Amino acid sequence: MKGGVFAFALLSFVMAAVVGLFSMESEERTPSGIRIGAPDDSAGLVIHCIVGGSGFEAGKIASDYDPYVMKDCCAGTSEWAFGTNRLDVALMCPDAARRLVEKSSMFEIAGPAVLNSDVLVIRPGAVPKRIGIAHRRFYQERLVTEWFTSGCSVVPMLPASLPFAFERGVVDAVVVDVLKAFALSGERISVRRSGADVVTYVLVARKDFTASPVHRQFMERYERVVRELGDAENLARALEGYKAVRWTDREVEEWKRLNVRFVFPPKAGA
Repeated sequence: MKGGVFAFALLSFVMAAVVGLFSMESEERTPSGIRIGAPDDSAGLVIHCIVGGSGFEAGKIASDYDPYVMKDCCAGTSEWAFGTNRLDVALMCPDAARRLVEKSSMFEIAGPAVLNSDVLVIRPGAVPKRIGIAHRRFYQERLVTEWFTSGCSVVPMLPASLPFAFERGVVDAVVVDVLKAFALSGERISVRRSGADVVTYVLVARKDFTASPVHRQFMERYERVVRELGDAENLARALEGYKAVRWTDREVEEWKRLNVRFVFPPKAGA
């Protein structure tokens, strides 16, 4: 099985190179408005709605927004995009955001954006020994070590590799985004334990952007979208437009059980 883990580590490296090439190609385009870094998972739903893909009132088409899809916020190319002023604002995991603000005083964390969107999926009947997590997301490693105090090893890999590794039996459990968790067969466990929420995404912005007039407009729109997504019907409709998946009451109730929530971060400087 060690060979299998090594193979997946190698696969993750190759995929990282491919994603990096794709990202660099995308970054060469000329932006036409506010440049927003958006994950391709549940957190990206907020940005999808902001730029006009929601189908409800808060998400009317906004031509002044220029979204940039980040396949992995912890990848070097995503952090580089911010560092070279190619993004104005983005949703990033806490670890990636912390690395960014530690490297440069040009950026700041506005506050939490998504809570509890990571889900632990365990193979049916399995006693986890190897648990896959997203690479460079050290908060996930801390969570796993809190849940399983001994006898488990953590296997970091690209987020895109986690479902495949789980299905092929390379790992017994994975920590994945809630949307990926819904597609896996296994026991789904919320990362929220003992009543404490886990911040899985934060809103990060360039300080010069937060001082601009368009920042206030963006934040007002952001707040309206978050409020609208708090309604189950709006959430289901927005997800259908975002990922082309139709949700039933069962999926909505599972979302609630897992305590996944979008929250509005405080305005910078407020």
